[in-house]
Amino acid sequence: MIERFRQVKQAPKPNASPYSYNPVRLETTGTLSIEVWNYYSGGPQKVWRDRENNKLEAQIPKCVAGMMRVALKERADDRARWERERAHQKRVDEVAAELERIRAEEKRIKLLRRDTGAWYRAERIRKYVAAVRESGAKDAEWLTWAELQADRLDPLREKPKSVIDDKEEVVKRLRKVEWER
Repeated sequence: MIERFRQVKQAPKPNASPYSYNPVRLETTGTLSIEVWNYYSGGPQKVWRDRENNKLEAQIPKCVAGMMRVALKERADDRARWERERAHQKRVDEVAAELERIRAEEKRIKLLRRDTGAWYRAERIRKYVAAVRESGAKDAEWLTWAELQADRLDPLREKPKSVIDDKEEVVKRLRKVEWER
């Protein structure tokens, strides 16, 4: 609720400088208004004022009805904004899910290529070990070791334990021992 006022300039003092401040007095007019503001649009959304032939007190039912219309419009606007945001988020989620499926498929392809390469290398090592065995160029210990290495590469077989599996632990222990000096 707002009451209008007017500025009443007071008469300047007779010996005052032309650059001095001339005070202004605010005087109420008795004219009332009710304004509903919408801060998003920057101005009043609806205004009811005192008029000569229609006082504000007589406009109270219209004012209340208007405020209800404003509130219902705000609610509808909020709901529409929420629906737009929800629809947008749904589209974002769908595209993100599709991208995730693409990434998962790329990962599966990468693993397939890696396993295929490892399997091929394991088979070449086995053929080489068989050729070495036939030629008798290496001893039985080396042949057993080479076959275990082929098994370690082969994605279709259980990986046998190797000293290489402990490398990280041994490196940590070495660093610890070196720092103990």
